[in-house]
Amino acid sequence: VCVPTGITQVEKRAVKESALSAGAREVFLIEEPMAAAIYYAASARQKTRYTLAFDMGAGTFDVCVLENVENDPREPYPFRQLSHDGSREAGDLLDEKMEELILDKLRRDPGSIDMKSFSPGSYDLRALRKTAREAKEALSSAPQFTAIVTSLASRGIQRVTLHREEYEARIEPVVRRAVDLAEKALREAKIWQSPDL
Repeated sequence: VCVPTGITQVEKRAVKESALSAGAREVFLIEEPMAAAIYYAASARQKTRYTLAFDMGAGTFDVCVLENVENDPREPYPFRQLSHDGSREAGDLLDEKMEELILDKLRRDPGSIDMKSFSPGSYDLRALRKTAREAKEALSSAPQFTAIVTSLASRGIQRVTLHREEYEARIEPVVRRAVDLAEKALREAKIWQSPDL
């Protein structure tokens, strides 16, 4: 069973108990970056001595440095973990930053939308979160995206033009922290700037 790097022992125990109650006879937990590295090793054309697994999911960010040990019969997996780190700041936070950007633009030009309709827990706010995710995904391949924001409560609609540069400026602190954790993991593994990475 794959689990995020940063989960606690209590959370790991809960995952094991859930799998056992579902009928599993034996449960082994493998951290997600290790699972990603095993998949990578199976599909990669070129073998490397070290692998940096950088996994930013919806709720957690995991990074680990792995050494290839597939020819060592004493090792249960083809990789040995040299270091790891993680954070609870991840993909959901990137969605929130896009939502904030859209709301800031709507405050300047709401069109026919009443901004009170985006109150906490409202249907309109939940719908905006979906729009924010779509905009984030669109800007990964396009320099600009026009989101159509609707409000059921105020029966309003407004177009909001978003630019990749302004979104990247919003998420830069989150991305910087992820890169810093990756650099820290490389230093702890004592292979910083290794030509074998």
